[in-house]
Amino acid sequence: MRMNRLTLASIAISGGLLVSSCGGSSSSTPATPVVASDTTVTMNTTTGPASIGALLNIPVTFPNGIAALGTTKSTTLTFKGTAAAPTFELTTADGTAKGNLSFGSCIFTFTSSTILSLAINGTYTVTINPCSVTLGTKGQSANGLAQSGTIIYNFQGSTLSANFPVTYTISANGSITLNGVFLGTGVLTSGS
Repeated sequence: MRMNRLTLASIAISGGLLVSSCGGSSSSTPATPVVASDTTVTMNTTTGPASIGALLNIPVTFPNGIAALGTTKSTTLTFKGTAAAPTFELTTADGTAKGNLSFGSCIFTFTSSTILSLAINGTYTVTINPCSVTLGTKGQSANGLAQSGTIIYNFQGSTLSANFPVTYTISANGSITLNGVFLGTGVLTSGS
């Protein structure tokens, strides 16, 4: 039996369609969702104590100082202590200042300072409002795996820290965990 070229072509196309309809190499794995935007946590009496544990011992630099806290040169801020009893340390080229941190926004109560522009006698309290932290989560996969991002502190809407690298996870429901502490929930969108 002899087949013409048209018949052979038709058999080849039919076979290809049959293979692709049976699964072939096509994949229908759903896309992993991603976070639609960066995630900001505004520090207040509820969110501050709940999230400060995620930010402990991460030194963050403010290149132009923190005017509200009396520094005008590059200043490094590190939250220390525990989530239940947070403290802070400011370091500049001129010295170091320390104190306790509380919330109702961010309330810094200085207990000591060797920074010339922060000569204090006793305790000195400064409230920074608004006070927030933004985690660079935009476009990051909600796959539950550790991934790299950045944080930035924003004091009074105008005093910004430099971006600081951190490692966090985003679960399939958008829950963000930094240093083992729940920091917030990102808004998810379809990914690739």
